Amino acid sequence: MSNTVRERKDSAALLVLSAVCLALITILSVWKLKQFKYRLINEAGGAMFYGVFLGLALKYLWSDREEHLENMGNVCSCHGLNSTPRVIMVNTSSHGHCYRHIGKMGQRCSQLSSPHMDTLNPEVLFNLFLPPIIFFGAYTLNQRRFIENLGSVLTYAFLGTMISSLCIGACVYGFTRLMVLLERAADGEFSLTDCLLFGAIMSATDPVSVLGLLSDLHVDLNLHALLFGESVLNDAVAIVLTHAIASYDQMGRGNLFDPPAFLRSVGFFLGVLIGSFLLGFIFTVITALISFQPLLIPPP
Repeated sequence: MSNTVRERKDSAALLVLSAVCLALITILSVWKLKQFKYRLINEAGGAMFYGVFLGLALKYLWSDREEHLENMGNVCSCHGLNSTPRVIMVNTSSHGHCYRHIGKMGQRCSQLSSPHMDTLNPEVLFNLFLPPIIFFGAYTLNQRRFIENLGSVLTYAFLGTMISSLCIGACVYGFTRLMVLLERAADGEFSLTDCLLFGAIMSATDPVSVLGLLSDLHVDLNLHALLFGESVLNDAVAIVLTHAIASYDQMGRGNLFDPPAFLRSVGFFLGVLIGSFLLGFIFTVITALISFQPLLIPPP
């Protein structure tokens, strides 16, 4: 087994072990908080505190591991490489230097990068962890309240998420231009698409703490249904919106507005949105038919 494969397996094992430990500690803490009726901090706040603590621990532990890592891969020359190695070791006159591959550099990439550690692949998060969360939220949803407030929920989830992402992205882009004018950042270091991606991520933040407090305070059920329905649907909207912005960034011409790329990204957004609705509707109908027809094969 090569050093690169072993390093990747160690990284994946460390991430999985950290996630399992964090989940167990969070579950035990939630159980104790509910048992003692402790109201100073809720479940979401405790989980966020554990996540911050674990992230800091992993950051400093990983930095120490990077400094003392012995198996750094093969020594490669810059000529005749067919693929990009993950780690390159450069020997000078009296010292050896190790360089880790972070990503392909573009026109807007900075020449200097901070130390990099392997993190969870976003595709794994979107395709493996997020769908069960959305399914659980939809399965435990109060259907009657949700149907009664369907128009408001869809307005908040779709139109509200898009408006929020655009406003946040525009504000962040304005601050980046101000930083350029104040000579705090280089021109072109932050593009509009980067700011829009940040806005799409921030606009999909779920009000988990608010929902927990509303459940404890027994507030109006319509208000709870609006917030809960919006939090269930805005994740999917933010994912599709993020992919649409990323596709525009790949097809666009740098910082210049490209109308064909914009239209293609809008078409991608609408296509995925409509296709997801149709696919969910078809599987819902099939599941309902199977549930109401338990005896698909007649008895002999």
